[in-house]
Amino acid sequence: MKTGVFSLIFAFTALLTFAQPKAGSKTANFKPGLKSGLVLEYEILSQGQEIPLSMTISTVSDAEIIFDFDFMGGTTGKFVNTKANLEKGSFFNWDQPVAGEERRIAEDQTLAMVSRPFLKDLLTKKKAKYDGMDFIFKPVPKGEEIIIDGKTVDAVFAETESGATRLWVLNDQKYPLILKITGTSAGIDMTIKNIK
Repeated sequence: MKTGVFSLIFAFTALLTFAQPKAGSKTANFKPGLKSGLVLEYEILSQGQEIPLSMTISTVSDAEIIFDFDFMGGTTGKFVNTKANLEKGSFFNWDQPVAGEERRIAEDQTLAMVSRPFLKDLLTKKKAKYDGMDFIFKPVPKGEEIIIDGKTVDAVFAETESGATRLWVLNDQKYPLILKITGTSAGIDMTIKNIK
């Protein structure tokens, strides 16, 4: 009987020990599912000015992802990334939003996203080209994680060799959303602030 009690105590202690997170260990990253109704709130920095951009996913399918945008709290319209954009995109579209527009762009461009092949190349080949720049995959720098509501977002990080342009992308092969980008050739920085 004593052996059975000691075995039970030992097993319970071992379970508690292994169930506790180790000191310094990280919890699993948060990966928001991109679905209709999801609101993405960004801060755009352009020419020293901070500008709010809110995008609500109105449609998400294999054929396209459409964002209803509100730029600067009053300029509204739609951004459309088609399947072709997500498969063939190799350039960002940085054109300023126009009130009432439904922006459909050339197949080699993306809006607020990168292409699927770009993300795949970053993850498999550790480098990829976008917007005429060579990006190199690296671990997300310590202290520069994307954190929303206290949760670290599952992001892929890359930067140019010089480190002048830096990019954080949602680790989602189907919908590789830009979480943050700095040092663009257009002089526009974009950082996600909230997801709801």
